Parts: sequence; structure tokens; C-alpha cells
Amino acid sequence: ARKDAHRFQALCRDLPPWTDTTTLGPLCVAAVYARAAYGLVARMGLFDSRVRASLVFSVQKVVFDLTEHADDASNTGAFLEMVNLRREDVVHAQWRATGPFRP
Repeated sequence: ARKDAHRFQALCRDLPPWTDTTTLGPLCVAAVYARAAYGLVARMGLFDSRVRASLVFSVQKVVFDLTEHADDASNTGAFLEMVNLRREDVVHAQWRATGPFRP
């Protein structure tokens, strides 16, 4: 985790100064929704580091495939909690991919 933090900080230092402040708010909101789209896996913090994320898609699958076997209610509950919505705000949720580029 420390190595990841150092690399992240180095990458940030190399970025040009941010001047588009009107885009910052929507980007922050988009980041929350992007993370929440992974439901329970993201809520459990399993994408908080590259190591944890790689385990989710490799070794963890042998024991319990969180990306495929977490139930819809758990994914929806985690999503709602992360984006601070109520269950009645959700019109439709589908947590299973039906094919490539069809989440």
C-alpha cells in the first residue's frame, strides 16, 4: 500500500496544474458512482489497492467469486449506501453482465 501511495503521489506531481474548476464537481460525483457500480465488492474496500483488486479477480475466485456470486440485494444495498440514495430511488438494477460491453 505504501508503494502504491508513493507512485500515486509521483504521478500527481507530474500532472499539469488543474484549472477547470467547473468540471471538478461532476468528476467527483462520477467517481462515486463509478465505484458504486461495483456494489458490494467496492463497498468492502476490495478495490482500495491494486493488490486487493487483483485478488478479487484471481485467487479470491477459487474460494468465492465476489464479482459473480454476491447476491443482487447485497450489491444494491452497497450501491445505495455509497451514493446515499433510498431503495425507492432505484428504478432498475442489473448486476449481472449479459455479454461483452453489456453490464
